[in-house]
Amino acid sequence: MSRCHSQSLTEWIIKSEGFLKTKDAAVLSNQSLCWARLNEGGLALEIAQLCSLMWPEWPKAYCRQGAALMLLKDYGKAVDAFYKAWKMSLDNKDILNMLLECPPDLNAHFVKSMMKWDGM
Repeated sequence: MSRCHSQSLTEWIIKSEGFLKTKDAAVLSNQSLCWARLNEGGLALEIAQLCSLMWPEWPKAYCRQGAALMLLKDYGKAVDAFYKAWKMSLDNKDILNMLLECPPDLNAHFVKSMMKWDGM
């Protein structure tokens, strides 16, 4: 996507935010994903946090937080968010992969926990 198209899309999203005010966590999750894909980590995180407040037992909300935190290079908090999501959905390979993409020195605690859970 060209910079011009990206800027137009960003302006459209900002203008439409008033219409998209919702209490639907899935919609908020998708908004967070859109901001993350536009490399707007701060906005992505803000919306992901709202999503997890509204639906605290939904792993995807914490995955969105982790993705936004990775964009912001806050890797420690990203690992925490992914780990929280993984604990809610132990069989989810996508969450596991997100965790393993974090810097190894930060996800070491997670790897140890996973080994205990998995009986390794």
